Amino acid sequence: MSNPHQKNLSCKSVGENAPTLSHDLQNWPDDLTTISDVIMYAKAEFANAKSKKSKEKKTHKPKTHKPQPKRSYMAALNNYGSLIQKYPNNPSYRTKQAEFLLSTGKYEDALVQCQTAKHLDPALQIELQPIICLCYLNLDKLDAAWNEIQVVEGKHKVGLLELFAERKKIVDDAKQNWKIYLEAAVSAVCDTLWLTALLQIVKVTDFAGIHYRMVLALKAEILFQLHAFNQADVVISEALEKDLEDPDVNIFDIIPKVLHRKIDSSLVMGPRAYPFAVAAEIKLAIGRFDKALTSAQEAYAVDPSNAVLAFFRKVRHASAALDNGNNFYQMQHYEKAIEEYKEGLKHAQNNSMLLTKLASCQFYTGNWDECRKSSDKAVRFCPDNNNQRGFILRAYSNIKLKKWKKCIRAFERLLDRYSKEVKIMDLISAAME
Repeated sequence: MSNPHQKNLSCKSVGENAPTLSHDLQNWPDDLTTISDVIMYAKAEFANAKSKKSKEKKTHKPKTHKPQPKRSYMAALNNYGSLIQKYPNNPSYRTKQAEFLLSTGKYEDALVQCQTAKHLDPALQIELQPIICLCYLNLDKLDAAWNEIQVVEGKHKVGLLELFAERKKIVDDAKQNWKIYLEAAVSAVCDTLWLTALLQIVKVTDFAGIHYRMVLALKAEILFQLHAFNQADVVISEALEKDLEDPDVNIFDIIPKVLHRKIDSSLVMGPRAYPFAVAAEIKLAIGRFDKALTSAQEAYAVDPSNAVLAFFRKVRHASAALDNGNNFYQMQHYEKAIEEYKEGLKHAQNNSMLLTKLASCQFYTGNWDECRKSSDKAVRFCPDNNNQRGFILRAYSNIKLKKWKKCIRAFERLLDRYSKEVKIMDLISAAME
């Protein structure tokens, strides 16, 4: 028996004259207007499909209670952010926002909210002081942390003093042995142990306060390899402002001591080109293809070796593929655009911008399964997981494929960024402009 509430969400395949975007959206059910509508509908369809599957198997498994997933920190931050915009003089909202910012490692932003809340209501100083202390400790501003600890009262003081002593011990050790930690970081990079490399390089830059150009470039590459693209961009920008010569250390002198095999790193390009090569990789990852090409040209200008030339060509091919794909996209030649974007991905693997552009073309051609795969990867490799178009394309394609469980997850992720009453068509139209 057919489901009386079944909505027509099907779509012809590409080979059957797939509809244009406007035609597809015109056929969208009128009663599925908001994110919350779609989530409720998807949950109903998922339950219905599960029920049918259970009947077919003729099994009667006992029901198990699955706890609802907790709202993410991102959703809480967005909610309090909206409240602060609406009520900027409410210190309570700023205090709560500071707590969540502290939990997510955004210590400087948390300090700003604490200082503003304290200015709005001086009586909150006792409540805010532990948060301020923890921010300073995590930022390794030990003098500022010590000054704040002196005025903390109550049960928090003992714990903060213990944390301060522990942190100071780590910092003192790093200042004394930073060259050892730097060698360990380079060794980990040569072995592609990126998390280990990060733990070691942080001791050099954050604890010991060593901010030489090559050291910062190394840290930027490590962050890039861990997909912390925006953080990497900040670090490499600082590195390129430094003098080329490091007075006390050259990381390229360390490499022969630790090298076990071929390096899978921009370190192969040598000291002069290395910072520019790292910058180019990072700019590609955050979608600044023009800046990436400029950085690659600068790398080749200071070191016209074969390794740097090959790297420059890789960046140039990726940039050209993006431009060609965009031209075909504007002319609505989506199949040709798909070919260009795929060519670009050969030179810039897992690039979020190219993947998103590819998913957009697959969206227009009605290739929902490929659209879902491309948009899923685009979201995964996006800086700070902030790919609006990718999130929307992934959610929409899961509806078209009737993958209800994934659809629920995808639309619930959208709730981290938008109100549940936001209209689906408004989101899609804005994303595809």
